[in-house]
Amino acid sequence: MFALRRTMATMSPQASILKQAGKVVCIGRNYAAKPKQPFFFLKPTSSMLLPGEGPCVRPKGVDMHFEVELALVIGKLVRDLKPDDLQGAMDAIKAYAVAIDMTARNAQNEAKRKGLPWDIAKGFDTFLPMSGVIPKDAVADPHDVEL
Repeated sequence: MFALRRTMATMSPQASILKQAGKVVCIGRNYAAKPKQPFFFLKPTSSMLLPGEGPCVRPKGVDMHFEVELALVIGKLVRDLKPDDLQGAMDAIKAYAVAIDMTARNAQNEAKRKGLPWDIAKGFDTFLPMSGVIPKDAVADPHDVEL
């Protein structure tokens, strides 16, 4: 297993590539052993917190939950990629980063209970702390990394 901790020295500080993000697409339930159907949700770019930009801010009354994620920096437009086109997907990756996906769990649970969208629970400012960019060649197998 490749450990990302070994690449800390190669990470660039506050990379402009992350600041240029047009959108942040996330996969839900990716920690489940075998999710029946993964789903996607968006986080606003204002939720990104890059190195040196300050602390993650907990809004008043929010019960915070977090998951560590491997972020993929997609370097080209990808549309209509076939589900079995692993090489096409890998070719689209420009770099990586380590991200912490923060959730306002109480807000999420309340929205779910009411049958409402729960995006707000994921989208507070600073709710996506990220490392600097990790060069693509520093990760031998993105399916087998220790974060």
